[in-house]
Amino acid sequence: MLFILSCQSNTRQSEDAVADATTDATTPDSSSDAAEALSEDDYTVALDFLNAYIENCNDYENGLSASEWANASPLVTENFKTELQNLITEAEEEDPELGLDYDPILNAQDYPEDGMVLAEFDASDGYVVTQGKIQTGVIIVVKLVKQNGNVLIEGCGAVNIPVEM
Repeated sequence: MLFILSCQSNTRQSEDAVADATTDATTPDSSSDAAEALSEDDYTVALDFLNAYIENCNDYENGLSASEWANASPLVTENFKTELQNLITEAEEEDPELGLDYDPILNAQDYPEDGMVLAEFDASDGYVVTQGKIQTGVIIVVKLVKQNGNVLIEGCGAVNIPVEM
């Protein structure tokens, strides 16, 4: 028997909980230019984001939907939020009954409940490849950018990540 779990639920966590779970990853800095280079340890933002999101998905009673989570997170770009919502809206228009049949942040229906670890990171292009802590065959690619001194998620899973990745 196969169980397909969703990160969505009728009861919702507060947006403050999302912010609390993810704000340790970066500290706002208003002085910086948008073309800053990433450093070798910036991958931690991707892991913090993914692992906090997985914890949210594991909270079957109070977990937020993917769009609610992203909209409440200080770790994602506005472009990420827009593209995520576009994916969801297009799927709902194509099939109002089913909508998107997978989690777009994780690019999967099932996910490693134990979280993700670093597989590889290239600071020159911002791509972080993560794998499941135990289910090492599960791979999620994250795209990082630096905006105004803050490392942010520009892409993750099916959102703003090229298909060939």
